[in-house]
Amino acid sequence: VESDVKSQTVLKPLSDCKSSSKPATDSPVPKQVGLLHISRVISDVYGNRMTAGNSCGDADSFPLQQKILVCSLLLLAKQQKAKEVTLGKLHEAYSKVCRKQQVGALDQSECLSLSSLLESRGILALKKAKDVRLTKVFLKIEEKDVEHALKDGVLVGSILAGGL
Repeated sequence: VESDVKSQTVLKPLSDCKSSSKPATDSPVPKQVGLLHISRVISDVYGNRMTAGNSCGDADSFPLQQKILVCSLLLLAKQQKAKEVTLGKLHEAYSKVCRKQQVGALDQSECLSLSSLLESRGILALKKAKDVRLTKVFLKIEEKDVEHALKDGVLVGSILAGGL
C-alpha cells in the first residue's frame, strides 16, 4: 500500500486556470474583531427573539395563536401582578381572549404545545409540574419588547385594552 501511495501524483491547479472556488487563504477573515462586529453578532443571537427565524421579519410569520397566547400571558401578569402564572390560568385567559376576538381557541394540550414552541424561541419559560395545569409559565423577555416584536398594533392593542 505504501508503494502505491508514493507513486501517486498530486494534482495542483494551474495558475492561469480560473476557478470559481477560491483557496481558503484568500477568504476575508477579519484580523481584528471590533465592537461593531461583536454588537452585530450579539443582536443576531439575542436580539429580537420573537422575530428570530424570519428572514424577512414580517409579522405574518409569527402565528396568530402564539400572538394571542403571549398577549394573554401579558394580561394575566398585569392583572395578578405576578411574573409566573399557571398553565391552567393561562389557558382560561387565552380562551376568553379568543372568544372576545372571535378566534377559535385551542384545547389545553395544544396550549401546552404552543407554550413549548414559544419556550423554544426563548420568549417564555415553563416550570414543569406533576399536573399539567399547575405548570408555571413566565415571560423571559421584557413586556415592551414583546409588544414591539408582535408588530400587530391593532390586535395587541385591542387585546390588551379589552382585558379579561
